[in-house]
Amino acid sequence: MDNNEIVMVDGKEVNDSLIITFKKPYTFEGTTYEELDMNGLEDFSTEQFELAERQYTSSGNFSAIPEMTVGFAKYVASVITKKPIEFFNGLPANEMVKVKNVCVGYFYN
Repeated sequence: MDNNEIVMVDGKEVNDSLIITFKKPYTFEGTTYEELDMNGLEDFSTEQFELAERQYTSSGNFSAIPEMTVGFAKYVASVITKKPIEFFNGLPANEMVKVKNVCVGYFYN
């Protein structure tokens, strides 16, 4: 994430490295998505991190380093995008790996 570029989207500055462009459009509940804006990570709080961690573990998952898992990334992405977990469960695996990589890169950058 060293090549972060700040661009204007809808009158807001956003980090374009936090926008995931899908290889092909993804349809969920009748709406088609071509990208996912993960800029909510910029304001992600410890309280939200703990909420995602609780959701991750209460769904039966465990990892010594949860922030490195696809499962945890689903909950983080759900919190920051305000999309239901089912949105992320239906994503093609290669797109979910992009979501995980953005989360991991952001947390460890």
